[in-house]
Amino acid sequence: MENTEPVFDQIAEFYDRTRRAPLKNEIDAIIRQLDGSKTVLEIGVGTGRISKPIQEAGFDVTGIDISVRMLEKAKEKGIGHLVIGDARNLPFLDSSFDATLIVHVFHLIEDNRRVMQEAGRVTRKMVMSIVREHESADESRKEWRREVIRIFSETCDRMGYGLNTKGPSGHRQESAISEVFKPSRKILIDRNTRTVNPENFAERFRYSSRYVSLTKHIPEKELEKILDSVRKEVSSMGIKPYETTTAEYLLVWNPGDLY
Repeated sequence: MENTEPVFDQIAEFYDRTRRAPLKNEIDAIIRQLDGSKTVLEIGVGTGRISKPIQEAGFDVTGIDISVRMLEKAKEKGIGHLVIGDARNLPFLDSSFDATLIVHVFHLIEDNRRVMQEAGRVTRKMVMSIVREHESADESRKEWRREVIRIFSETCDRMGYGLNTKGPSGHRQESAISEVFKPSRKILIDRNTRTVNPENFAERFRYSSRYVSLTKHIPEKELEKILDSVRKEVSSMGIKPYETTTAEYLLVWNPGDLY
């Protein structure tokens, strides 16, 4: 998935520790839609966080990912069938699976149209995805995020580590896929509000797939010094924590509508 292999190989070891576990209602919603299906492909299986409970529910799951180390973690969890491959060119015959899952992947991929066409090609019954829709942040929140990123960039420069701007740093809205391919069903799974502490935002430069490609060339001890400096400077700005709301939806497509 578009040069993401080095990024996810880098964060595989602590990926699960820095993400919340899949919600029960997320898994339940997927399983309800899978009623009558047997074989399931998960594109971007990662460490198997979604595939494991689906496999435990009795489905024959195959996972594909471009990151070898993420697949190693999925193997440790007992996922039965794992394949190294690119979502833009799936190594499967037409109509190989009853259903295909693509969960929290679209924000990482540039050629989403190609991925969806491939998913539709290898699927008989349905293609599904869980996507998040974020409430629009007000301008002041957007501004402080830009300010933290500026501080981080300048701190890296000051310590002799320019950011790796050749890495994939863009961040796409997952829900935009529904504008390209209209789903046959859109099911609300969860809506939650959480508190964001601006001082903790600096940690994203360590573990977020959005930023880690920028810093993979920085030794861990040096990165910790940089982050400590950023935390202190952000703390001195006196920005108060704020609440943000996210809705999660299960989108379902008919494979024939995708290609």
